[in-house]
Amino acid sequence: LEDGFFHADPHPGNLLVTGEMNLCIIDWGMVGRLTEKDRFELTELLRSIVEQDSNALLHSLLRLCEPRDGADIQPQAIERELLAILDAYHAVPIKEMNVGQLLMEIMSLIRNHHLRLPADYVIMIKALVTAEGSARQVDPDLNVVEEVREHVQRLARERFRPEVLWRNLRNAFSSLWITQRDLPRQIQQVINKVEKGELGLQLQHNKLEQLVHAMDNASNRLTMAIVTGAIIMGSSMIITTGVGPYLFGFPALGVIGYLLSVVMGLWLIISILRTPRH
Repeated sequence: LEDGFFHADPHPGNLLVTGEMNLCIIDWGMVGRLTEKDRFELTELLRSIVEQDSNALLHSLLRLCEPRDGADIQPQAIERELLAILDAYHAVPIKEMNVGQLLMEIMSLIRNHHLRLPADYVIMIKALVTAEGSARQVDPDLNVVEEVREHVQRLARERFRPEVLWRNLRNAFSSLWITQRDLPRQIQQVINKVEKGELGLQLQHNKLEQLVHAMDNASNRLTMAIVTGAIIMGSSMIITTGVGPYLFGFPALGVIGYLLSVVMGLWLIISILRTPRH
């Protein structure tokens, strides 16, 4: 988080302690790099975990992840699940807190809510899970949250240093200058497409088929109910007239109409009861 470069496989076999009590990390075959923006985002995410701030953690997570195509993101549901995870893992000794399990639960939450984490972050999570195993062997009673609190707060303040703010402001003005320079050309391209009739508008309706299907079912049921009611009324009129032929001592057409209306009514009731409720 300070240099943007990390060892991606810090298992105990790759960690040595010299006679001068210095840490020596070997086997740099698997490494990862983080941009300054990535480091600031991850620092903010760690700060949210340390301070048990579910709202800040939610916004950090949404900035890090990308929604899958057609995904319906529900921030309130995500925040409730994040708060439950933080409550279960906050500020307990490492022998009681499984950091790997914590990260896996967050990954599961990301997957369940149709979010996608970039590959670089997945490598970083793998490194953190491996580092947890090494930390368990060194000090089973280590309180990770308390140990990292001061470092995370210091790193969080780094993003507000004058030189960092000035660099971000300078980059923003540079991007704005490039945009205003290209804007006339882009507008001219749009006008040319309009003149040639090449500019089209595409609308995408998500889940419109389900709405059409529901409306179709509702109209069919309404029609069936109207027809059933009409048959009952017609059968009643035939029975009151006493016109033959007769069936069971009643006009046959009226009896058949009643039986048909019963069958149609039962079908309509069963269809309504079998429809899933949302």
